[in-house]
Amino acid sequence: MVKSESPARRAAFHILKKTLAGKYAEDALNEYFLTNRLISKDKSLATEIVYGAMRRRNRLDGIIQRSLNDPSKKINPDARLILIIALYQLIFLDRVPQMAAVNEAAIQARALLGAGAVGFINGVLRSFLREQNRRDPAPTDDPDSLAEYFSHPVWLVRKLIDRYGLDYIKAWLAFNNTVPDFEVRVNPIKLTKDDLLSLFLENGIDAQTHSSAAQTLILKGIARDPGLLPGFREGFFSVQSVGSQLIVPLLKVRAGDSVLDACAAPGGKTAQIGASTSSVSITAIEKNKFRLKSAQENLTRLEVSALMIWGDAADPKLLDQLEQFDKILVDAPCSTLGVLRRNPESKYRVRATDPNSYARAQLKLLTALGSKLKKGGILLYSVCTVTQEETHGVVAKFLKIRSEFKLSPIEPHESVIPGSVGDGYLDTFACMVEQRVDGFFAARFVKSA
Repeated sequence: MVKSESPARRAAFHILKKTLAGKYAEDALNEYFLTNRLISKDKSLATEIVYGAMRRRNRLDGIIQRSLNDPSKKINPDARLILIIALYQLIFLDRVPQMAAVNEAAIQARALLGAGAVGFINGVLRSFLREQNRRDPAPTDDPDSLAEYFSHPVWLVRKLIDRYGLDYIKAWLAFNNTVPDFEVRVNPIKLTKDDLLSLFLENGIDAQTHSSAAQTLILKGIARDPGLLPGFREGFFSVQSVGSQLIVPLLKVRAGDSVLDACAAPGGKTAQIGASTSSVSITAIEKNKFRLKSAQENLTRLEVSALMIWGDAADPKLLDQLEQFDKILVDAPCSTLGVLRRNPESKYRVRATDPNSYARAQLKLLTALGSKLKKGGILLYSVCTVTQEETHGVVAKFLKIRSEFKLSPIEPHESVIPGSVGDGYLDTFACMVEQRVDGFFAARFVKSA
């Protein structure tokens, strides 16, 4: 009797295949789990394999090539994926015995590719196990070696080493391959942080307060489906990282303010604005219709009211229909290189030319939206990336184009994360590793005329 492949590894294979084809890992996971019933243990293992393999894909690919009898040989993509899943378990999952990982890979190869593929899969994995140090060598200080070992684009590694130095970038690359904390922000409209903490603990969830962020709880051992957590449907919390939560307080929203969130999805910052003070009037724009619907559902769950508009915030015709605002948040689309722990698939999708492309779009947004800000109002620009083009470069160009705007320096006391503010900007890049926070940048402008 031939043993069937395990549910967790079957799930990991199909989810990774969709992720490699372009779907975001989180979406692929949720889709699969909605249509396939897995027990909690299998869900957890599948999720770990998917995210772990994506974090280290280049390294695992390199191991495969060095374990072939003929490195120039082309491998069936499905066979390569089976090897990636097995190698991830062999190297990174101590709880999976070596022979179990090899045998499961052989079973999966037989099920998906036929009996003829079993010998090849076994051969590659046993070759790796015989000479692990040679097949998986430690990286040198060469950018190409670091890029493969830590699975980052080599152009990015070179760029950041030139700017920040080798030692910090090596630490940053390693940090990006760690598992991020599962952080939630309490919804103060509904309850207190202590109430939410008690609710989690009463339901057997390992929850703890954050050392710096007053509205944040860290949940341990949680799968990525927050909808199953107690209090989610009731709107007691949002899933929002501490780095993301740093942005909204810089807007200095006051009671009675009219606020425009120009790039609103998924709605976390919109909800944070709504919970920050009473009687705030929020308009939220999002160009992606599906993401707009998701953001609206999120706000409804959290009992935050906002006028939701489907459209491009840089479109003059759309902006002409709007009144002026006291505060405008431009949490702009970007290369997302500051949140690679949470979205490791981005490492393989962002090209060397993308930061400049995003920077042009960000500048267009800021320039267009500047006309909708009242005199004396605040325009806040933020991105979750670390490139010079999308951060300081956009700020310099915007100030040159729109002379009626002046930089309003952000002070160190305005951020709860030590070391995250410098030269008048929020810029967490330099403290990411030490503080275990995502990479966010923000610049604040005041309109003087």
